[in-house]
Amino acid sequence: MKQVFKFRGKRFADHIIPGTSTNIPKGTWVYSDGLVKDYFNDNVYVTQVGDPIISHVDIIRVVPETVCMYLGISDMKGVEAYDGDIYINNQNGNVGVLSVDAYTGGYHVRCKEYNSEGRLVTIAPFGWLDLTDFDIIGDIFDNKELIPQ
Repeated sequence: MKQVFKFRGKRFADHIIPGTSTNIPKGTWVYSDGLVKDYFNDNVYVTQVGDPIISHVDIIRVVPETVCMYLGISDMKGVEAYDGDIYINNQNGNVGVLSVDAYTGGYHVRCKEYNSEGRLVTIAPFGWLDLTDFDIIGDIFDNKELIPQ
């Protein structure tokens, strides 16, 4: 199976598409297949992929803390899962957060699940959980209130 690398990040500033009055606001998610870090000033950019509205833009500055990696999995509705996504496990009703843990030259997906009382009930690599029936319901940047406290 071919490894697919995709990223997303929140736009750093507003962008008016040249020749139009279309404004793409600061904080809008930008999806890409590439990531560039400017080590001189710590700016982070993503290369644009598959967005017909701004397909003429090659690189877009994003807020570094919001950069997330595609995890290679999708939920039951076909929504691609990214690092920082919040999901609901439809088998037991627990809410969880997906994250990437780096290890010796690779990565694995880690799940943290909370029950309805806000208790952390599981921390496990994705393959160890039977997450065949889950839905992405938000992310840690826009929907922190979805994580039980």
